[in-house]
Amino acid sequence: MREAVFVAAATSLSSSGVAAAVAVTARVIFIVVDLVSAGISTLLARRLGRDTERAG
Repeated sequence: MREAVFVAAATSLSSSGVAAAVAVTARVIFIVVDLVSAGISTLLARRLGRDTERAG
C-alpha cells in the first residue's frame, strides 16, 4: 500500500516508471533492514538468555 501511495505522489515529479522503480527499491531496502534487524535481535536474545541461565 505504501508503494502505491508513493508512486501516485512521485508520478507528478517524474515518470511513473521511475517512481515505481524507486518504490520497489525502497521496499527491498526495508525488507533487508528488517531481516538484518531480526537476525541481530535473535542473536542478542540467545546470548542474553545464556548469560541469564549461567547467573541463575
